Amino acid sequence: MNAVNPRATLTPAEAAALRARIIAHVARDRFAPPATITALHFIASHLDRAAEAFERYTPGITTNACFTDAAEALSDAREIARLHPDTRFPANFTDYIDAPLTCVALPMLAPLNPVSPALAQQEADLRHRLTHVHEQLSQATSEPATDAWLPSALTFQRDLMRLAAEVRVDNARPCNRPATPTVVEIPTPATPIALRRAHDEHGPTLAYGLSTRRLPCHVSDRGVTHPADRMVSHLGATIATCADHQDAAATAARELIDSLG
Repeated sequence: MNAVNPRATLTPAEAAALRARIIAHVARDRFAPPATITALHFIASHLDRAAEAFERYTPGITTNACFTDAAEALSDAREIARLHPDTRFPANFTDYIDAPLTCVALPMLAPLNPVSPALAQQEADLRHRLTHVHEQLSQATSEPATDAWLPSALTFQRDLMRLAAEVRVDNARPCNRPATPTVVEIPTPATPIALRRAHDEHGPTLAYGLSTRRLPCHVSDRGVTHPADRMVSHLGATIATCADHQDAAATAARELIDSLG
């Protein structure tokens, strides 16, 4: 990003600021319909705010308040990306920015599990390439190396998200879809946004424990209700159930989503 004097070494805060600037540039440079371009520009603006906050940090002089400002800006950027999936940024894309500071793992979409062998091969190829880029990016400590690898990572993330949309359509064909969805158990999400992120990470059908037994299971026993001990969610459509009726709940939640088109 600095063509005149590229920095050979970066502090963690400098690296985070640089990554925010690079992703902002990628967002502004993406081709998309007008509504999506507007969202991309808002994302870029929030990333610029985060970069400015990181750039204010001077060890031993400034307080950590700048990191709080940066975190708020990154949260705003993530929220816009969540509301506008056509921007093709994964739910946790700001982990690329936080990684130099926190050593968080770089983003990787959950397995797409395509039925089609051709789509499965495309997924394998994209994941292999993205993994290689992640390895290089994790070792990047200079401005030129970060400039070289981060845009490539975002390109592969975009391509994987496009492929995920193709897989969802192809897997939903009657000839490809299993009678009962595969359910992945997760810790109970604290918020709807956390549930959305869990779907992005683990797949379309999830189950998690209920903190209360006040909800009845969606299936009664000869007209007699019994408590639910878990919630099943298919792409956000949730049904309270119990262990014995989890598969039925998963199928019902999927049918609910199907009915909504």
